[in-house]
Amino acid sequence: MVDQNALGTRTTDRLLLEKLRPGDIATHCFAWNKPIIGDDGRVKTHFREARERGVQFDIGSGNNSSSFAMAKPAVEQGFLPDTISTDTRRKSLLSTFATMPETMSKMLAIGMPLASVIEASTITPARQLSHPELGSLSVGADADIAVLELTEGRFGLTDGGWTGFRVMHTDRRFVPQMTVREGVVVWDLNGRSHEDWTNTPPPDNRLP
Repeated sequence: MVDQNALGTRTTDRLLLEKLRPGDIATHCFAWNKPIIGDDGRVKTHFREARERGVQFDIGSGNNSSSFAMAKPAVEQGFLPDTISTDTRRKSLLSTFATMPETMSKMLAIGMPLASVIEASTITPARQLSHPELGSLSVGADADIAVLELTEGRFGLTDGGWTGFRVMHTDRRFVPQMTVREGVVVWDLNGRSHEDWTNTPPPDNRLP
């Protein structure tokens, strides 16, 4: 996986993407400062040619690494990311809320189909790591489960700092509800796995 930062002497088309082989991954593919969209509003030819050669593209959403102005037209033109990921660090979490559920919400908001959002967040990256058992619920695999609720309302999603942290409004957002690790509930936002408090047993009143 490479971060394809372009310079005047190192262009994206000739000196970066052309060197990638089938299965290699270019991350931050929707960053505003390394535009995938040309002046004509279309996905640039060298990105499509790289994909045809087998190069894969990842989001890596974070403080400065993803722009709605790049992502939305690309997805509308059929250039979906192969994988959804975050560039999680303190600045990313505080500015663009770069968690996996939030990044998945952003891709859903710009028009990526729900099934594609889930696939790009689970089984595809697991296959890239040669560990498909990590990305699916299958016989013999660890029961690692993220339970997400697709909530409805009015929400604001924020993109990167290069564009001034622009907001996109949407009516759907993923909210994590529960995390299961190897079959054990390790995080439970609303206590869905617990008994109601009215079933609390009495204390030992023999104690002073």
